[in-house]
Amino acid sequence: MKKIALLLVVYLGLSPLALAQPQISGPLSGTMGPGAYLVVGNCTVNGGQTLTLLPGTTFLFAGHYDLVVNTYGRLHAIGTAEDFIVFTRQNPDTACDWGGIRFPYGSYADTLSYCRFEYATYHPTPNVNGGALFIQTAGMKVTHCTFANNAAQDGGGIYVNTSSGTISDCAFINNSASQNGGGLNLMWSSNITVSNCLFLNNASHGT
Repeated sequence: MKKIALLLVVYLGLSPLALAQPQISGPLSGTMGPGAYLVVGNCTVNGGQTLTLLPGTTFLFAGHYDLVVNTYGRLHAIGTAEDFIVFTRQNPDTACDWGGIRFPYGSYADTLSYCRFEYATYHPTPNVNGGALFIQTAGMKVTHCTFANNAAQDGGGIYVNTSSGTISDCAFINNSASQNGGGLNLMWSSNITVSNCLFLNNASHGT
């Protein structure tokens, strides 16, 4: 019986680990993790709700889905040096590149710390900026995070268009932008503080 079940898993192209991961989409709130979640649709944190991700939490995106923190919503994601919070694609295939995390005007500022963002590629019109993070809410703090292999029109790793915030002790590696800011693009962001960050092999192709 076990042999038949294993053959069925192989036939369907799924691993036992993938089958064990909870599938998520739509509105999210409360506390999640640690552990892996398979993202199978667009996700939101709605107004008045808070989503808290614990250290060791991984979001595996099965397609080009994003996470939008709506007006008056909050995302609280603080990992540790030993247990990062990870956002990445499910499989090493561009079909699983995801759409990043979006903080539009009106979402609450919070801290993203010890998180890793990989293989986010934001391209739907008209919001084509910010591969891994798109930030319009003031006062965001992003610290000890890694941004690798993300892409967008502007701001392959992060696109910031707000009045204040902090980006510190982060690494930007192999991100790209078709126009400006392969790793990071600060647009109309005169009071953003960027400190002690590593930028390596990022590329932008704007003139």
